[in-house]
Amino acid sequence: MSASPWWGLVEQLLGGWATTSAGRAAEPEAVREALYEGLSQLRRERLTGAGIHIGTLHGAKGLEFRHVILLDGGWDGRPSDRAAADSEEERRLFYVGMTRARETLCLMRRADVRNPHLSLLDGVDCVACADTGRADRRVLSRQRTVLGLGDLHIDFAGRQPATAAVHRAMAALRPGDAVTLRAARSATDRVSVLSADGTVIARLSEAASRHWSCLISAVEQVRVHAVVRRHRKDCAEAWRGQLKTESWELPVIEIWTHSVR
Repeated sequence: MSASPWWGLVEQLLGGWATTSAGRAAEPEAVREALYEGLSQLRRERLTGAGIHIGTLHGAKGLEFRHVILLDGGWDGRPSDRAAADSEEERRLFYVGMTRARETLCLMRRADVRNPHLSLLDGVDCVACADTGRADRRVLSRQRTVLGLGDLHIDFAGRQPATAAVHRAMAALRPGDAVTLRAARSATDRVSVLSADGTVIARLSEAASRHWSCLISAVEQVRVHAVVRRHRKDCAEAWRGQLKTESWELPVIEIWTHSVR
């Protein structure tokens, strides 16, 4: 298996199951339920990966992170302009955000917005820095979209024989691998997903193709988010006659775009 973080997560959950079951035999359904419960617990605790958690100050209550960055903006105004109780509640919320950090804390300060609480930190040892130029608006407007199975022609690979190149390409694919989108070549064609060697590994649904055909020029990168296996029995009976293999894999992909003006 590859070094995918998803396999690491499965290994962690199975390790927990092995400890609690003490090697006793169990029905597959019991193991599945234990895995679902473990995933739910990790999601509640925001521990499903080693990436960046983006959230609100209210949502961060009770959580801790090694490093915390608090963005500026969104404050209601000067404390004198509001009721004392509202000002105190906002100050407490700002404090909650700062105390989520275990190792480092970075506070962002916007020049065009007055944060009434940053002045409370005057005199505290810190390192201040400022930007040296205008930020790249392409970075600021970047957006990540994960395409679900409903955005794919899910039987695309299943309608090709087991010897077809799409199956070999999918077998070699791993979460995190880079892929590309190819625009539809005709009015009846669809947007395609290509592996690194140029093999078409998936096609988008009709609706998704119409949507992404207009955004091809804004796509910065496309990566595999997960790989899903589908079986003949998963298809409606009316479509099974068009399938040429008993099971096949299809990619769930994430697309990074920037705004187009």
